[in-house]
Amino acid sequence: MATVCIYLTVFIMVVLAAWTILPGLVERIRRNRRHTDGAGDPSHVQVPADQGNACWLCAGAGSVITVAVLGVLGPAPLPVLVLAGGIVGIGCFHIPRLRARRHLLRRRRDFEGSLLDVIVALTSCMRAGSALSQALEIVVRDFRGPVHEEFSTVLSEYRLGMPLPEALDRLHGRIPIEDLQLFAAAVRLSMQTGGSLADVLERISQTIRCRVEFQDNLQTLTAQGRFEAIAIAAMPLLAFLVLYVIDPVLMTPLLVTPMGWLAMVAVGVLEVIGFLCIRVLIKVEV
Repeated sequence: MATVCIYLTVFIMVVLAAWTILPGLVERIRRNRRHTDGAGDPSHVQVPADQGNACWLCAGAGSVITVAVLGVLGPAPLPVLVLAGGIVGIGCFHIPRLRARRHLLRRRRDFEGSLLDVIVALTSCMRAGSALSQALEIVVRDFRGPVHEEFSTVLSEYRLGMPLPEALDRLHGRIPIEDLQLFAAAVRLSMQTGGSLADVLERISQTIRCRVEFQDNLQTLTAQGRFEAIAIAAMPLLAFLVLYVIDPVLMTPLLVTPMGWLAMVAVGVLEVIGFLCIRVLIKVEV
């Protein structure tokens, strides 16, 4: 049992260390890339796709730490060390990309959650007699977070001579959500054909409100399936821990024999496949 606790402790420490150090490293790479490409580029709001240095550094650190820990805990065959270091290195290689993806998804989710309030505010300002550019300035002044940053970029591009519909299309390219595309298309058509943009934005806000209510209901209906996916994936690990506490002699061969290692790898692969299958089944495209 002590050996299992040591393994789990070391694994958790490695994951936490990588999760703590990598944000600063990714931010430094992003800052250097921004300095090289030009700070005025509006694409600075996106996390750069090229994170090879961070990925290889994380993979190398994870492999070295794993091999060192296995060597300290006890004599292990060279193939076992190579296999363990390779598996951990492959997993750690994807940590920077997963963290960057998580950052982008969180930013997109925050922007999407505030877009309805932005459109309502624009509608109110335009009904009060303000032009669209003036209404956008009010939004930039009153909102914070991704909305403030993105619409500040839109206004900066507009002041530099770019047409407002094109600036909104560039915003949709940075944050590709359907509601923003609908907003940009409404602004473009209103400027080309005329008409009351405030009335169009009010209908768009009603559409977005209905969509948000539907998404909330969908999340509620699929909550049980998501919980089942997590429970089924965690069940073999919990069963192993319980059986190890009850009868360590029975479960020890899984930790010290090649056949046990192969069995654990097979179980892990099947668990991942099952978890992904359940996630696909409960995912509803809207």
